[in-house]
Amino acid sequence: MHVSLMHVSAGSSTISRLAGSIVAVWLCCAGPAWAGDGGGDVVSSQLFLGNDPNGRNGLCSLLGMTSCPQLPTLTQLVLEFSALQNSPPDILRGPVGAPDGIAPVGGLGSDGPNCSVAGNQGLPPCSQKSAITSVNPPLPSAPSNASSITSLGFTVSGGKAVPVAAGGTSFFSAVTSKESGQPDTLNLYYSSFPTNVTYPKGQLVAAVSLPLVYFNPSDGTEQPVPTTLQIGATCTGGTNCLTATAVGNFQGNGTQKRSPGDLGITVTLPSSPQSAPVLQVQVPLVVTGSTDAALCAAAITNSQRDVLHCGNDPAYFGVVPKNATLGTIGSPTFVNQVSGLLTAFSKNASGFPIGFLKGVNAGIAPYSAPLAVTGATTSNFGFCASFWGGSIATTTLNPAAAAFLSIGTDGTTYVSSPRPPFNTSTCPF
Repeated sequence: MHVSLMHVSAGSSTISRLAGSIVAVWLCCAGPAWAGDGGGDVVSSQLFLGNDPNGRNGLCSLLGMTSCPQLPTLTQLVLEFSALQNSPPDILRGPVGAPDGIAPVGGLGSDGPNCSVAGNQGLPPCSQKSAITSVNPPLPSAPSNASSITSLGFTVSGGKAVPVAAGGTSFFSAVTSKESGQPDTLNLYYSSFPTNVTYPKGQLVAAVSLPLVYFNPSDGTEQPVPTTLQIGATCTGGTNCLTATAVGNFQGNGTQKRSPGDLGITVTLPSSPQSAPVLQVQVPLVVTGSTDAALCAAAITNSQRDVLHCGNDPAYFGVVPKNATLGTIGSPTFVNQVSGLLTAFSKNASGFPIGFLKGVNAGIAPYSAPLAVTGATTSNFGFCASFWGGSIATTTLNPAAAAFLSIGTDGTTYVSSPRPPFNTSTCPF
C-alpha cells in the first residue's frame, strides 16, 4: 500500500540506513493514528514530522529542512506528510490490515482495511470516515473553470460547512498552475456564488479566508498574515456592482482594508448572471530553498534553524540532508530525498512584491496552514468560504467551504476537510 512513497529516482541521494529505518517506523506505526482533527495523537504525529521548529529527529530533518511546520490538527499533519512524501492523504489514512471499524491508538477510527485512494490497484476506495480529500496535479495554466479538476463537496449541518463524499450543495477546488515553467500560482474555485439576482447596495455577498504569508527576502523569514476577502455590493444591480476587498493586519498595527491586487491576489467573479456560480481566486506562491549551499550545510549539520541560507522549503528543491551517502549536504538535487520523485521547483517562488511595504512579498506557502499558536485551544481552517443566499429576506452568509490545503514537492495540491466529529476547527467568520 505504501509503495508509492518509496519510488527511486536515478538522480536522488541515498539516505543513510538509520534515516531509512525512521521512515519505515513511521510508515508502519504512525499511519493508523491519523484519523482526523484534534486528539493526543497530534503530539506523536508532530514528533514524526519534527519535534521542534528546527525539525530535529523527524521527517523534516530527513529532507534537509531547518525549519519545520508546527501544526495543530491531525488533518493538517496528514496533509503535510502527503506534501513532503508525494503520497495522497487517503493512502496515509488507510493502514493495511486494520479491520474497518476498529479504532487504533487514540480512538479516532481508521479508514482500512486494505483501501486505496479512488479504488486503485484493485483495492476498494478508503471509506473516508474521518476526512474527505481531493488531489490535483499541477497544470500548465490556470483552468478557466473548475470542471476539469477534482472538487470537495460540502453541505451545511449545525451551522457549519461539512464535507460529503458525493453530492453537496457547494464545492471547493484548488490546483497550482505553472505559467513560469514551475508552480507559481494557487488557483481556488468556490461555488455556489449567488448569481441571477439583484445585489442590494451594502450587501456583503461573500467572505473567503486565505492563510497569506509575508516573505522577507532580506532575512528569509515568513510571517503569517491571515486574510479575508470580502465581496460586497457598492450599488444595487448586477455583478458590476460587486467589489472585492482584502481585510487583515497588513501593516502590523491593526486591521486594514486593501485592494486584493495590492497583495497580488486576483479575484474573478462570475461574468454574468447566467454564468456558472463560481468564484475564482488566484494567489502567488511563496516557496523558498537554499541560497548558500555551504552555510546551509553548516546549519543542517548542526541542526540549527537557518531560513536565510536554507530557505523555508528546502525539501521542495531536493536539498541533501545530513547523513546522506550521496551528494553534498545543503545542495539542491531537484529530487525529493525521501520519495525519489522529481521536484517541481528549481528556483524560488518569492510571491508578490508589496508596494505599501518595502522589501516584503505576499503569497501562499506550501505547508498546511495555519500553524499552531502557543497557548491556543482552538484552530481555524486555512480555507473557508461563505456566501449570501440571494434573498433580500436575510443578509447573513451561509457556510460553503471549510478545509486545509498543502502543496507537494511535485506541485500536487492536496485538500482535505475532516468530517464530524473530527472537524474541531472553525472558520474565522
